[in-house]
Amino acid sequence: MSEMHKAIYSQAWQELMNTRNLAIVDELFAPNYVRHDPHFPLRGREALKWFVTVLHNGFSDIRFTLDDLIVEGNKVVKRFTLTCTHTGAFRGIPPSGKRLTLTGLTLGRIAHGHILEEWESTDWLGWQQQLGIIPEPATDELMALALPWPHLKRRDIMTDLRITTTRGTSTDLDETTVQGFKTSLRGPLLCPGDEGYDEARKVWNAMIDKRPALIVRCAGVADVIHAVNFARTNNLLVSVRGGGHNVAGTAVCDGGLMIDLSRMRSVRVDPIRRTARAEGGAKWIDFDHETQAFGLATTGGTASDTGIAGLTLGGGIGWLGGKYGLVSDNLLSVDIVTADGRFLTASATENADLFWGVRGGGGNFGVVTSFEYQLHPVGPMVLGGMVLYPFEKAKDVLKFYRDFSSDIPDELTTASGFLTSPEGHPVVAIAACYNGSLEAGEEVLRPLREFGPPLADHIQPVPYTQVQKMFDEAWGIGRQYYEKAPWVKEISGDVIDILATHFAQVTSPLSAAVFFQKNGAMSRGPHDKTAFGHRDAQYLLVIISIWLDPGASESHIRWARGLSEAIEPFTSGGEYVNGLGQEAEEGTVRIKAGYGANYEQLVALKNKYDPTNLFRHNQNIKPTV
Repeated sequence: MSEMHKAIYSQAWQELMNTRNLAIVDELFAPNYVRHDPHFPLRGREALKWFVTVLHNGFSDIRFTLDDLIVEGNKVVKRFTLTCTHTGAFRGIPPSGKRLTLTGLTLGRIAHGHILEEWESTDWLGWQQQLGIIPEPATDELMALALPWPHLKRRDIMTDLRITTTRGTSTDLDETTVQGFKTSLRGPLLCPGDEGYDEARKVWNAMIDKRPALIVRCAGVADVIHAVNFARTNNLLVSVRGGGHNVAGTAVCDGGLMIDLSRMRSVRVDPIRRTARAEGGAKWIDFDHETQAFGLATTGGTASDTGIAGLTLGGGIGWLGGKYGLVSDNLLSVDIVTADGRFLTASATENADLFWGVRGGGGNFGVVTSFEYQLHPVGPMVLGGMVLYPFEKAKDVLKFYRDFSSDIPDELTTASGFLTSPEGHPVVAIAACYNGSLEAGEEVLRPLREFGPPLADHIQPVPYTQVQKMFDEAWGIGRQYYEKAPWVKEISGDVIDILATHFAQVTSPLSAAVFFQKNGAMSRGPHDKTAFGHRDAQYLLVIISIWLDPGASESHIRWARGLSEAIEPFTSGGEYVNGLGQEAEEGTVRIKAGYGANYEQLVALKNKYDPTNLFRHNQNIKPTV
């Protein structure tokens, strides 16, 4: 790595100075490059190009040499000498024809093959003396060019920070303001280039590669309050990270302030009251680990890496949903920091309007720091797993699944769709979780075993936590993901034909198209029971493109979009909020449809709790005040 960093630095500056190759700026310097120099402070690539152009316009026969190059980690020190002839105007000084020599020392930082920023100490005074515009110093007077290396800390020399505002423009935060914010926190405040910064900005979907200007790794509620107040006071773009599993990557913003709850993962179970309180950064793998110690659980998604926060705030389907309802139906209360910095509790008896809104309204109303859930006796063993059928039988299997799933007890929740087997063959799968007596479950699931016959039958008594991990390997961390998730009222013959035709042309063996059933208690009640607005939809069709090569994104995204567009006439007119991107990608109409008939009521709630739309980096409900 040190040799690579040396090569980057050597190529970048020698080509800039010796050949005036401005194209190298876009290749080897970061878009938000910063040069800390009292004589030529610069921000961004265009400013650097201007600086180099000014030098080349004022001087000819430039010879730039690296006298020394030292690398430690992502830091590089270069000692250089620049000689040139003063043949043009430079900072108001007419050409003198003199041959000049400039020496200097620079400390730089590199990340992901780009020079991020530099601190430079240069003998500009000596240069001016050579030009004859100031008196010569005494012979024993020397310029000190030493920087405190290797003990230099970014915090010791930090200057103004460029950051994105809620208006989409950029502004500078001075060093004093940022340092004051830092000292108010118990958790770390990270900037680009800091140790841990790149890890903190990574999320489940590797397709998301955004760079916040600041990341607050909150250690508790106080840090969240300080972060919200700081963002509001300075009109900063804000994103909020819980589990970091959202496919659209709304947890991470470009150039703004990311409020990161991922270190707040505690779960406390009350086995007497059958409740659990979990912090906003917890994942279902954390939650299930604690609750199953007491033989308890609640509806909790279909992948253990999913964060509890995003799933709950968007409504949340899961393997226990037929009997116990959506994840949000099992919510008893939340603690939330609203846009004005208040810390509120919302429940059926306290701030009830806000409690209604957080159960399906997404992250539009504040930062939820903890969730309290109702628990239920579950397991520890349930009947769960997957049955696989040959792709050639796809239409028959899905017709069977449609009829089978339309008349099942609440204890059973199912899913079915297309995927690729470990052997590389497209198959049709039916997955199931029966939460009840194993004997009764065997009888209910008998038709799945008898139909076909199947290629493989993996349904068996397993721990509930294993069912929660059924899709973990297929949908693992660090792959490229793109998803569409429309609600479907019924699995009609036309829908089956479209799915079978499109999956035969799937662009990646990792991709899938799966119906998740929203049966039983998940579908009962009026549409405004909570903010979740799609009670009557029976199936969620998750169309998910998964691939490994970032350079191959276009074809895989096109496949998912093509299937989604073909299915659209047969949907209920909306998509799952947790599967939607932001408005810039989806458009206002799709965002509104994601919230269904409850959208206007949610707007009124947004007007009350976040009238300036501080929390906008999500599937945004725009205030109208």
